[in-house]
Amino acid sequence: GMFDVVMVDEASQAIEAEIMVPLELCKPSGVMVLSGDTHQLGPSTRCPLFNLCSDGASLQERLLRLPYYASCAPQRAAVDREETSNSSNAGGLYESIDAFMSHNLDSARNTSAINLSGMHRQNQGDYKDRKEFRTDTYATSEHAEDGLPLGVFLYKNYRSHRRILEVPSALFYGGALQECADPAQVNSLCGWDKLPQTEGGSFPLLMIGVDGKHEHEVESPSFFNTAEIDKVVEVCRDLLSTSSLPAGTVVARDIGVIAAFRKQVLKLRLALRAAGMASINVGSVEDFQGQEVKVVVISTVLSEWVDRHETKGAIGLIGDPKRFNVAVTRGMALCVIVGQPQLLYADPHWREMIRFCVKHGAYSGMEISSFMSHNRASTHSNHLANKPDAETENTDYLPDQEDEDLLNSVTEVANAMLVGQRSVDTVFSSILGYEGVLSKGLGVGGQERSRGQILRGHDMEWRSIM
Repeated sequence: GMFDVVMVDEASQAIEAEIMVPLELCKPSGVMVLSGDTHQLGPSTRCPLFNLCSDGASLQERLLRLPYYASCAPQRAAVDREETSNSSNAGGLYESIDAFMSHNLDSARNTSAINLSGMHRQNQGDYKDRKEFRTDTYATSEHAEDGLPLGVFLYKNYRSHRRILEVPSALFYGGALQECADPAQVNSLCGWDKLPQTEGGSFPLLMIGVDGKHEHEVESPSFFNTAEIDKVVEVCRDLLSTSSLPAGTVVARDIGVIAAFRKQVLKLRLALRAAGMASINVGSVEDFQGQEVKVVVISTVLSEWVDRHETKGAIGLIGDPKRFNVAVTRGMALCVIVGQPQLLYADPHWREMIRFCVKHGAYSGMEISSFMSHNRASTHSNHLANKPDAETENTDYLPDQEDEDLLNSVTEVANAMLVGQRSVDTVFSSILGYEGVLSKGLGVGGQERSRGQILRGHDMEWRSIM
């Protein structure tokens, strides 16, 4: 290697094989810095075998699951920040990347190498005091003796209004995010006459319930929702022509529209173009990862549960915490959500967003009080009391999903076989387990099937692979 420091941005989307490329350029005594948000979109992989064996996690996400790195995860860092707020390096938290680098770079040698000995001297006093905290990972790991932070959590947000951040901060970051954006920018749309004016100040967040119906064309499995398209066009037109805001406050290029499915994206572009708003950017969640817009309008598309086989395992913005988090945090001054609230309410993350909007009078559209009151007792959660519920991230709400997941796994292994990845017996037994499959009784009418029958698709409604 030739570099003292190698930095990988958006590392939450990189798998080990991709990290190995820049790692080869790092000196044996050098440092690699991985920066990214593991609560946002992960790697985009096309290998079913990799997804099956690694749950599709990035290297950064896998490292943060280890005890040595747990202290720089958001929830741990949020507690550390409160317990050690009088420390210059509280909980390994730095307010910005600039502060981190200026604090740790070896300026004496005029190189980009991180001065490990200098870091030790500067932080030795802080870390000695911090060992009093039993819950501090640094104080209990073998790395605590050298005084080096294993990671930092950047908790200051310079993009969005605090109300837009409130729900994702509580759900994913232990309530630690702090609004540090330019007030003139993030408050610029608070006078829009469609927004509620609460006792706590302006509220630039709005959820609109639309009782539409999703559908798809014969030649495409991707969904669209005409009622939501009409509502999104209406919202955009109102923002651009409203008299409740000073002229020029919002122009078309300030608006970004996020849709859950590609067909909805295409139809929204056509509808906005026909309405004279072709400059509005429309895309999927993946298109907006790492981006920001003054106004974000989100169309969730689905109106009822969809069998996962119809969407190859994906259900748009529902049931995927990372996609939810990316979508709702793109807006700087305004976030408008258009969707079917009864369906969204079954998802724990969307449920909190709906409750938050209803509580502050920021919900309009179809009536929701009946199903909210019906589900309140059984679905009560305390996310917004700064108690993130990690268990909900992998919660699934589809019936018989355990058997369906097993069938998906078998299909993925079968697809892997098609490209010559070892033999049927070797791949199948090492990944899923023969006894585990038979114990599920997978097959038509609940009948047990042998391993060969399952893989070959005998009596199943999917193509033979052998």
